[in-house]
Amino acid sequence: MDKNKHINILKLPFIVIMKEKILFCWVFTTLLGALFTAVSQFLIGEPIQDTFQHGNIYIFSITLIITVFSDAIIYLVSEDKKIEANKKLSEAKLENEKLIPIIGKTSINSYLLWIILFITFILITSLLLYAGIHRDNIWIQVGIFVFSVYIALFYYCLNRLIQYPNNYEDYLKTEKKEIENLGKKNEEINEYKDDITGKEVRL
Repeated sequence: MDKNKHINILKLPFIVIMKEKILFCWVFTTLLGALFTAVSQFLIGEPIQDTFQHGNIYIFSITLIITVFSDAIIYLVSEDKKIEANKKLSEAKLENEKLIPIIGKTSINSYLLWIILFITFILITSLLLYAGIHRDNIWIQVGIFVFSVYIALFYYCLNRLIQYPNNYEDYLKTEKKEIENLGKKNEEINEYKDDITGKEVRL
């Protein structure tokens, strides 16, 4: 996988949101839910530091990604069973030919595994921090929160690619053209013109 592909995968949530701006509703409601206590305290004139001192952001982050964690495991198990069933019906080859837009793969299983691993790390870290001396640390809570929202949004956007691939056909066409152009460049590199005979020579 080349560098541009890695960058596109990291930017996946932003690419999907800009493509389907209605998803800003998810971002808005998620942020509102996370910061509801702080916003309400601000509106009634109370100090918002209480939200962080009690570690409320840890709790929200755990609540947000625990649902993603369970859903990702269920999806992964279901996908494995589906692939196994398709192999028995000799239909796996037909389905595997379909590439998922943007990520350019036939399955999201590898991404689900990474998501599960990252969430496991965040959950363990958040629980330890919440139970320890860093419970009221604002910057650590903000970092955990941002990372949790990104993981949840990444998973949500993966589901959008699976459910509505036709909305992203332009990305598949662009990637196909890039692959074709790369193939032509490789052919040009592997060919040269013989100065004596004037014929094209393929390496």
